[in-house]
Amino acid sequence: EFENARAPRVAATAPASPSGPAIVSRPPTVGLDAVVDDEHHAHEVYASYKQLLHFPGSTTGSYSRNLNHLWGTGAAILIWNHSAAEFYYPGLEEGSTHLVVDAATAPRVANRVLEDRALSDRLRAGAAAVRRDLVCPECLATYTAAALAALRAHHGQDAILDDAATLRAALRGANCSGFVKYVAERNPPSRPVLRDAAARSPPHAAKSST
Repeated sequence: EFENARAPRVAATAPASPSGPAIVSRPPTVGLDAVVDDEHHAHEVYASYKQLLHFPGSTTGSYSRNLNHLWGTGAAILIWNHSAAEFYYPGLEEGSTHLVVDAATAPRVANRVLEDRALSDRLRAGAAAVRRDLVCPECLATYTAAALAALRAHHGQDAILDDAATLRAALRGANCSGFVKYVAERNPPSRPVLRDAAARSPPHAAKSST
């Protein structure tokens, strides 16, 4: 029931079912090499489980974009306590959209999610809302456009970019083959903004309530 860049592998005490491999308890002394699997698993596989545990990036222990795919799987989301943050984290609320865990709390929290139907339903609904309101394709496009507009205003880029003659002079001799042109929509899709962003903590900073 846990997700990682490499999916967990455990010895099953029951035959695997069409919905996914059987998951059983394992002794705390089992080494990492015995519970990780180098085989790549498609994102569709994650939708077979009731809860998913997101770990930091495997290279430096920071950002991992895999979390963005997990919100829409229909599972309850557990996030390993870490320092990385993405732009939409202020819109998350522990206990409603996810739970934060670490080595000391993960088994207890995972069991509680399995045993507490109300908690599981709340987390699943919260994760679905994150997918719908914060990391949907339109949400990401709107955020990218807003970020570029903020950079443009902060650096006064309109003084160059909005005047054809000045722009030509600035780019004369430059290699523009790698440039990407972004065009803002006149009427972008209407999506909720991050509410109470300043009052909410990102997942890595939230104190586990379980």
